[in-house]
Amino acid sequence: MKNNTPSNHNQAQSPINTDAFHRLLGFADAEWKGIMRLGRYCGLGLTDCARLKSWNLSQDKQMLLLKVPNVKHLLKFPLGPKLTDYLMTLPNPTTPDTPLFPNCYSTEQSGLEAEFNRLLERTDKAYSDLDFSSLHYCFHRLRTHHNLRKHAT
Repeated sequence: MKNNTPSNHNQAQSPINTDAFHRLLGFADAEWKGIMRLGRYCGLGLTDCARLKSWNLSQDKQMLLLKVPNVKHLLKFPLGPKLTDYLMTLPNPTTPDTPLFPNCYSTEQSGLEAEFNRLLERTDKAYSDLDFSSLHYCFHRLRTHHNLRKHAT
């Protein structure tokens, strides 16, 4: 796969555009759809999204709550209506520590990466320049480009 690191990307490049992202979602199961949607919307890595628990969502599922090292309060990211609608389809958690994506939660990063590669294989190599790391980088750049941090409270 192509190495999509910050050193070989410029601001105009992206390994996946909006249409391609939505096509890729069509190959994903429900958990991976949620992980990828949250990653894209909030600029989080796929592993970070896979590790989210029910306490990371406000009760109305309209805010993502994150603890960040060296920050004393929770960062609150408002979520868009489509993402909130998706999150409302998730089973109601039994405890605050219930994983949002239980099938992916306990998987090591290498396992998540392998699952993501299997997802890409189902696309008949339509995303030959995309890999686990480049998608994370793309999500991070989207957050930076749209300056989502300024919307976090």
